[in-house]
Amino acid sequence: MYDHIGFGFARYSTDEEWLVPHFEKMLYDQALLLMTYVEAYQLTGNQYYKRISEQIIEFVFREMTSPEGAFYSAIDADSEGKEGAYYVWGKREIDQILCEELGELYSSTYNITTEGNFDGKNIPNLIHTNVDSIANQFNMSLEQLEEKLEQARTKLLEARESRVYPHLDDKILTSWNAMMIAALAKAGQIFKKPLYIERARQAAEFIENNLFKNKRLMARFRDGEVKYKGYLDDYAYLAWAYLELYDAEFEVDDLSKAKNLADAKYELFWDDEHGGFVLTGQDSEPLISNEKDIHDGAVPSGNSVATVVLARLSSLTANTEYANLVDDLYHVFYPALSRIPEGSTFFLISLLLTEYPSAEVVVIDEGQDSSWDKLEEFKVNHFLPHISWLKSDRQKKLSHIAPFTTDYISLHGQTTIYVCENFTCRQPTTNINEVIDQLISK
Repeated sequence: MYDHIGFGFARYSTDEEWLVPHFEKMLYDQALLLMTYVEAYQLTGNQYYKRISEQIIEFVFREMTSPEGAFYSAIDADSEGKEGAYYVWGKREIDQILCEELGELYSSTYNITTEGNFDGKNIPNLIHTNVDSIANQFNMSLEQLEEKLEQARTKLLEARESRVYPHLDDKILTSWNAMMIAALAKAGQIFKKPLYIERARQAAEFIENNLFKNKRLMARFRDGEVKYKGYLDDYAYLAWAYLELYDAEFEVDDLSKAKNLADAKYELFWDDEHGGFVLTGQDSEPLISNEKDIHDGAVPSGNSVATVVLARLSSLTANTEYANLVDDLYHVFYPALSRIPEGSTFFLISLLLTEYPSAEVVVIDEGQDSSWDKLEEFKVNHFLPHISWLKSDRQKKLSHIAPFTTDYISLHGQTTIYVCENFTCRQPTTNINEVIDQLISK
């Protein structure tokens, strides 16, 4: 499903071998897979996951980003009236572009043959490739092989760019952009790449400047035209994006924006009679049936994301109203979840956050020492989703959003950490090693 020349993932496989994709590339697939690979890297330290993550980002920045910094929706599968034409290759074509020696190496690695594997052409793939065997066959180290293959990929990408490009769906959708913002914020934090967070913020600012009408979030922008009042997914996903931006840089405004979206989401979409969130807002055109979905499809359902957002906000702010809403959602959707729990895996993340041991870490950092740097290194290098992090050097602003931190102060002008469970905190400390030991034991 991976485009080995230009990067990015196609939408799905059309065969059981996972060789032939439906060549369409969707923004939401790039975002969700990016989030997955970033967290896989954080969990395992496997450099392969980091490389794929960075390649997804490179592709999105190159081919799916508007001049204003927002993200386009999709790239079609067809060009010149034929599916996949932009992405497939003849053996002779590759040899001509790469020259005989490099062409043979590339073809051996990516299973390129004269007869082809897709309508007489070739989809480059690694399904039957043993990289160690290829390196031995051509008397190379793995590093030398990787370098040669990158040379070949660059030449093929340049040649491919002269072809007729597939149709670009240049709609800018709030919910799909929010997913990419969340993924980029996570990637920027874990890989220590400020550019990724900067690009995430550009997209968020585009939404703020173009997709709000009279304080009402809208769903779609194209060619200067804004249409459709935002749906549940738009509010839920954008709140998620701001939570990831907050976790990346601890700008209190991000947490405030997430909270405001969650509050607006309740006012607009909550079903007062039966509980749960409906798809369209109370200010939208009345429908015979207003959908209330919990099952995840190509993207997580709005109720799934909304519940996870509320669980995280509850932990970050100690607002019991959010916790109560989460409990209400558990009761509303228990019948559906008990029948098909695997159909709502994103929703189940909220159960992990609320029903398993968790902790809140509040860091008061006045910038007079370097202790936070060490703690941040620990945070970035460990996958600890059950720990909520709050940090501020402007305590009054933080306490406005998270009142339980009102009396938290720094000790002796040093970075001071409060480790809490259910908002009952241990004595504050400036001993970073002690804090790390506490968190590892969680």
